[in-house]
Amino acid sequence: MSEKIKVLIVDDDLNICKALQRPLSRDGYAVNILTSPQEVVSAHNDTKYDIIFMDTEMPHPVGYEICAELRQQDLGVVIIGMSSERGYEKQWMGAGANHFYYKKVEGLGKDIESLIQQYLANKN
Repeated sequence: MSEKIKVLIVDDDLNICKALQRPLSRDGYAVNILTSPQEVVSAHNDTKYDIIFMDTEMPHPVGYEICAELRQQDLGVVIIGMSSERGYEKQWMGAGANHFYYKKVEGLGKDIESLIQQYLANKN
């Protein structure tokens, strides 16, 4: 049996984390959630996630600052920045993110699954 794809969802809103976690877990991904941005780097160092979905606006540090720190350590992890507000794409891409996702409630799980499939196809 092949190893499960490891996904980390980082958002200070637990409801958003759970909304993303449910469909991904159901589809067979190994999904962890974090609501504390201060724990992301150490969690990734311990687990080596394949894909990280991270919110922009969280208590210090903000998502794209964490992305820049992660990118210095790991060029292989797929990092997808998210925000419910438009206008952060430049900060995310400048920090080394693979993609910026404007999160909306409708179709959230389907959109996220589509993004994962896109990056998995590119890795193979």
